[in-house]
Amino acid sequence: MRTHPFSFALFFVAILFVNEPAVAADDAILPKSVKGWGDVIDPKGDCSIGEKDGTLSMTLVGRHDLSAELAQAMDAPRVLRDIEGDFIAMIKVAGAFGPTGPSTVPSRRPFMGAGLLLWQNEKNYVRFERAAVDVDGETFSYLSFEERKNGEVNVSYAQIPLTNDPVRLRLERRNGKLYVAAAYDVQKWAGYPALQVELPAKVRIGVAAISSSSVPFLPEFSEFEVYQRAKP
Repeated sequence: MRTHPFSFALFFVAILFVNEPAVAADDAILPKSVKGWGDVIDPKGDCSIGEKDGTLSMTLVGRHDLSAELAQAMDAPRVLRDIEGDFIAMIKVAGAFGPTGPSTVPSRRPFMGAGLLLWQNEKNYVRFERAAVDVDGETFSYLSFEERKNGEVNVSYAQIPLTNDPVRLRLERRNGKLYVAAAYDVQKWAGYPALQVELPAKVRIGVAAISSSSVPFLPEFSEFEVYQRAKP
């Protein structure tokens, strides 16, 4: 098991992952699940999702949103697995984040986001992701941390700027609070204030990709690790 920052206060047992054979990008049939990652969920059935050598790749074309506050906006692809109790989840997110207009979501700017998703149901979930938005032809990249509660935006942080380099994301649930941080390397982390959440013990954790850009979005996820509190 690797030693990671901020994990010294808890004792965790690592969940090891085994890679499955890659799924061809042009394969018309998506896998129902990817070993070590979770169940594949593609509501519109038009995304390419495949894993090779520990990297999970997605291809999104057109609108794929995950905003419970908007009608008919829960069609982003995601891969989720069950988790219970306190845990730490980490992921590396790579790819080109260059959203381009016009936006495919009315009233929203062209956007691309990919990262960790903590899921209870379609009304209650947390997104922690690398994100980029197009503002009048200029791209702004930032660290996004959002909570939807009862179908509405409860928390939204977007103050930490990012570059177009791969980013490591870290989300920890501990004693009813969520702690998030991101880094370009494991020695320099930045994050947002801890978030008190009202989530059941049993939830789902994994990755998701969101796009309101008029150009395709191809995020890549790797180094997915989950550490769960060991039972006494």
